[in-house]
Amino acid sequence: MTKTRLIPIILTLCAAVAFDASARYKGDLNGDDRVDLADMVYLAKAIQSGSTDKTLDVNASGSVDDYDLQRLADIIISGKLTEDSGMNVGIGGWEETDEDFGGTVKAPAFTTRSTDNTHFFMNNPQAESDGHYSMEFGISEVDVSPVAILFNIILPSEMWVDTSRIVELDADVTTTYKLYGTPQFIKENSDFPWSDNILRFILISPELDQLPNSKCRLGRILYSIGECFSTPKFVNCQVASSDGRCIDINEHLGDYSGNFKPLDISSVVFDITEFDLMEGDMLLLWAYIDPWDAPDQRLVWTSSDESVATVIVSEEDDLSALIKALKAGVAVITATSSNGISASCTVTVTAEEIPMQVIILDADMLELEVGDTHQFIATVLPAETTYPELEWWTDDETVATVDQNGFVIMVGEGSATLHVRSLRWPDIEATCRLNVTDAVDCVITDDAPCDIYTTNGKLLKQSVPTSDIRKLDRGLYIIRQRGKTTKLLK
Repeated sequence: MTKTRLIPIILTLCAAVAFDASARYKGDLNGDDRVDLADMVYLAKAIQSGSTDKTLDVNASGSVDDYDLQRLADIIISGKLTEDSGMNVGIGGWEETDEDFGGTVKAPAFTTRSTDNTHFFMNNPQAESDGHYSMEFGISEVDVSPVAILFNIILPSEMWVDTSRIVELDADVTTTYKLYGTPQFIKENSDFPWSDNILRFILISPELDQLPNSKCRLGRILYSIGECFSTPKFVNCQVASSDGRCIDINEHLGDYSGNFKPLDISSVVFDITEFDLMEGDMLLLWAYIDPWDAPDQRLVWTSSDESVATVIVSEEDDLSALIKALKAGVAVITATSSNGISASCTVTVTAEEIPMQVIILDADMLELEVGDTHQFIATVLPAETTYPELEWWTDDETVATVDQNGFVIMVGEGSATLHVRSLRWPDIEATCRLNVTDAVDCVITDDAPCDIYTTNGKLLKQSVPTSDIRKLDRGLYIIRQRGKTTKLLK
């Protein structure tokens, strides 16, 4: 059975900082020596009124507009106070500086009040189709209708978030409320990698419209998490009213109930899509699932042809398996999740290579005449060699020619060497010496002129040199020379 851990999510207000009364802090628009939601309300009112007061031009763009609200929200979300150089105070903009004067943002106690009558809620975690999870959040009840809200969300270290879309407001909320500033996601303790993660964001109505003082859903928190579910806790959250008052919300538990329902596996992929093996070889194949923390990670592995390749599943889990090649052929390996999601790859198995050792010819020397032929027989050892293919040639084709089946024709007088070798292993070779003579020279030894007749006595050539005999077509002839008759087969 899978064990489930409870991991708290805590939403808190930014921590306090002491102020140097002699310093002017960037974002302190109302001159109360603090930078908080009251300054955002102050700026929103100025924008509504069409103010051109350049001391309110927080982003130094030359105008007072919604972009200044965004920049002011970034200052508050950063949690750090930076002293202004004073160069542009009263004549436009805030001078940018990287110097950190320390501390985090909080309204002093004398301008705030706390209440036990405001509560936030966060509903059951829900599985999203894209692999994320979400929890609805909002206000259960308030004793004053807020126009701005500042949250810190403390997420467990195991949680992964995409800060570009971790907070999604409901469509009806976005008609009046917006997220201002860039949500900031940092480690609560940078020296301890497993400490909780802090997410900060601000909601404000630029028109200073108030939320209802009854239960109101604001949106969703999106995240990715392992096999656990979360219990929210709200600690000193803060809201601002339209008159600029900041109200601390006393610590309380959220309205939460229900069980965490994780997503099923949405995809399965292999680390490779095709591979080759020799007979008897093995390969470890890995499957990767999404989401990686799906509780049901069972996979069923199959081979389309168990006679070619078989699957040996790991005893530890179903995410890897040994593929063993059995015989030459092709097989498709498939891993399928319990909800029917699968991945496949192709394995091509080749036979174990048996090298050729020797080639033996039926003769190593032949004495032949022009026009003779011979069919060579080549024996390769071992007989079960993987690649038995051979290549044939002669070193003098004016004496003898050979085709790729070992059939030799003697075409002229002289000597030549016949060669045969392995195509796969060219160093494996055999040869035969061919000595070719002319049949005419063997029978007609006299150079005197001769007469040539057919076997039925017809005269073909009269008193011609013996060299003309070599020009005759193949056949049987009668040669008369110096009164001597010789039968010649050419």
